[in-house]
Amino acid sequence: MLKQRVIKHYQIRNVYPLIGTIISGILFFFYWDGGLKKFISLFLMILGLIIWWVASITLGKYFSIMPKASGLIQTGIYSKIRNPIYVGVSLTGIGWAVLTQNSLLILLAFATVVSSFVRAKLEEEKLFKKFGKKYLDYKEKTWF
Repeated sequence: MLKQRVIKHYQIRNVYPLIGTIISGILFFFYWDGGLKKFISLFLMILGLIIWWVASITLGKYFSIMPKASGLIQTGIYSKIRNPIYVGVSLTGIGWAVLTQNSLLILLAFATVVSSFVRAKLEEEKLFKKFGKKYLDYKEKTWF
């Protein structure tokens, strides 16, 4: 009998930064024309993508679409930043907005930053309920 292979939710975690990387490459190709703003946007995109990729890989099986407290990762990039995926996605989006000066992408970047704060707050509540003092200690040692 053939075994049915079911894709677990955490196995698609790298699809999101991959899509972000592809979009960044396309935008860079079509909008790059030099200048200080463009170099700033390139820096933000590269920094954001690196943080996003590293965080996604480090998170592993604890990745979820909806905020939940599956585990408390305190290693790697998570030892410095509590929500590195949100930071990476936000920096990448801001980089897109600066690069293109496109109203839709500026709005998208703004929405991404706001939704990242909201999601982080929801996750924080769930993590505190599940891990209590252990989470508070972790929170004191990390940024956002």
